[in-house]
Amino acid sequence: MAMQKLDQDSAEDESKKSMVQRDDGTETPAYRKLRMIQTVVILLSWISMGLFSEISGPTLTFLKARVCANYEEISRTLVARSAGFMIGSLTAAPLFDRFYKLSNTWLGLALVIGAVATAFQPWSTTLELLGVLCFLDGLAKGWIAVGGNSLLFSLWKDRSAIPTHLLHGSFGIGALIAPQIARPFLPLDSTDSCPVAPLCNSTTATAETNVSYGILGSTNLAASVGLSNFTVMLPTVPPGSSSDCEEHIEYPYGIIAIIVIINGAIFFALQCYGHHYFGYLSKESNKPQRGMDFFAISLKRKLLAVLFLSLFCVLWALPMGAERAYGKFLFSFATDTELNFTARTASDLVMVFWVSFTGGRALSAALSICLEPLKLLVLDLSISTAAAAILVGMGHYDYLVLWICTGVFAATLSPISPASFTWTNTMVTMTPALTSLAFIASSLGAMVFSWLSGMLFEQSGPRSLMIIILCYCVLATVMIIVIQIFNCTCPLVNFDKSGKPDQKTEHEEEMKTLNQSTTTGETC
Repeated sequence: MAMQKLDQDSAEDESKKSMVQRDDGTETPAYRKLRMIQTVVILLSWISMGLFSEISGPTLTFLKARVCANYEEISRTLVARSAGFMIGSLTAAPLFDRFYKLSNTWLGLALVIGAVATAFQPWSTTLELLGVLCFLDGLAKGWIAVGGNSLLFSLWKDRSAIPTHLLHGSFGIGALIAPQIARPFLPLDSTDSCPVAPLCNSTTATAETNVSYGILGSTNLAASVGLSNFTVMLPTVPPGSSSDCEEHIEYPYGIIAIIVIINGAIFFALQCYGHHYFGYLSKESNKPQRGMDFFAISLKRKLLAVLFLSLFCVLWALPMGAERAYGKFLFSFATDTELNFTARTASDLVMVFWVSFTGGRALSAALSICLEPLKLLVLDLSISTAAAAILVGMGHYDYLVLWICTGVFAATLSPISPASFTWTNTMVTMTPALTSLAFIASSLGAMVFSWLSGMLFEQSGPRSLMIIILCYCVLATVMIIVIQIFNCTCPLVNFDKSGKPDQKTEHEEEMKTLNQSTTTGETC
């Protein structure tokens, strides 16, 4: 019976393999077609992730008013989103590894969760409810990030470099589209012309009370609910407010939720169409990879490994944290400083940030052909530091400086994260476990920077945002210098003459040297 079971499994594997490869080892046309479709849908999932992640940037001021919070309090919802991303990254690795055949189902489910959480965010009436919804869309982001990367690698294997760059660039496309979806539904006037109170007052309303705010429009609330006397919590709206001060952010959130759900439905359809192919790919993806595994380093070097791991985690966390801080609070910075941007002009500034961010990813992909990862990191950080220093000194009052330096900073910020991964991969192999750890470190960086930015924005004013960005540049530069010094003086992995990792322990090297000395002595 056991032999029959083995023969049956072997025949099934050969049948699945024939769907992917011909007898001569080339891929079948059906599989190539499915792989291209699958790759496009994965790229769309990252565009969707950019949409529901970054819609909160241009609408943060109005979300803050709807839940009666200040900047420090609303930043806690961003921390909750980062916590969800961290947990999503932790759970996605075993989920996509053990149940690989259901990868499309997990990605479709993640998109549905993100869409539902996004749709209900502008309808939140309390900070706690908004925090729970942000946690859920962060959880969905963790699944999409880890699952999309691992699935793309399984599909393309050794040719995954270009698809991976396209994948990370797709997030920027969604992020730059999101402000444009929100733009028609934002106030026409500046926030000074129609201020939104950060805290709410308890107001007793009568049947004649009209509420001219957000999702309630100008509806007679008492008539709607059939009450003549009731108490509601309303933002303080100044007398003489015009229709140019009205916002309806529930519409862009709803539009984005519909787009994301459609993307999720495509994944469910692909699960039904291509599940036979994933039976073979799941076995192939579990084969051991070449190179030195970080977690397989000799016991004698464990202390050094922990030191390197700590430095890498800080380096991975910094660019994600800076991206979260600048991308989320740039809109509020532009409207709350002396520049006094209108909501729609500030939305355009956010779009410039994400256009430059996406362009920087594309440019770094081209430069990586002729530049080593370390040189690319040094070049980008040098330019970023100069742009951040100018923003600290002039960004709060010079209109042109803010526009130009925002674009320059975004273009040089975006390559830091993938370049740091590539640089790490030159020292140790970026295994799935190490990749998952990198995403967890990134989510921790996003949590810390989001909370710190909101707290300082509220307590010290908008200019604190640029100081945080400059501190990021300095810290990232210091981390790269420290890691490079350690790598030169006591490398984690030694390489032989052919460029392959030499996995011999120091003890083996000492014994080899001792034996050679003994042999030489006997010969003499």
